[in-house]
Amino acid sequence: MMKKAAIGLFALTMAILAAGCSNGGGEATEAAPAAEAPAAEGAASEQPAEEAPAEDAELERQKAVNAIAIAEDKVNTLFHHDAAEDGTPLLNATTGTPEAAKELLLGYFEPAVADRIIAHYISAPATDAGVVVNAEPFFTSSVVGVAPADLTIEGSKADGFAVTTKDNVKYTLKWSEEQGRYLVANME
Repeated sequence: MMKKAAIGLFALTMAILAAGCSNGGGEATEAAPAAEAPAAEGAASEQPAEEAPAEDAELERQKAVNAIAIAEDKVNTLFHHDAAEDGTPLLNATTGTPEAAKELLLGYFEPAVADRIIAHYISAPATDAGVVVNAEPFFTSSVVGVAPADLTIEGSKADGFAVTTKDNVKYTLKWSEEQGRYLVANME
């Protein structure tokens, strides 16, 4: 049942991201004609230009929150998915090694945070069943399923975002041009 809920949540998150990305792409193509319009229309075209940044800011805020949810889901898939027959939690067998797990995490976290996650979960040597992991979750507060209105979101794409939960857990996100998405830079 937990797996179905996680898969459903992941699918919902991906749908939201896809909608956000397709929405963002549409705004970019609409912005080009608006840039030509001021010469022809004068002051009348200034109002849509003022509204667009507010929409872009809200979209970026939502992308930042989604980045945390997706990153959290990746951690759960890696470290809270597989177990040995005796119930001992194991690193996801598909990933196989702590090095491969870290490589995957680097797509969602900055290196220092990925190192903290690996250090949190991997402390025992591998067994015949697989790599034993810590059963305690790394994330003390989840943003999965939390409405953006229930979070304090500050910042911008250029400066990075700080997202704080009601439990006072603060996530810091930075935009990665190389990866084209937000990365979790810190968690306090």
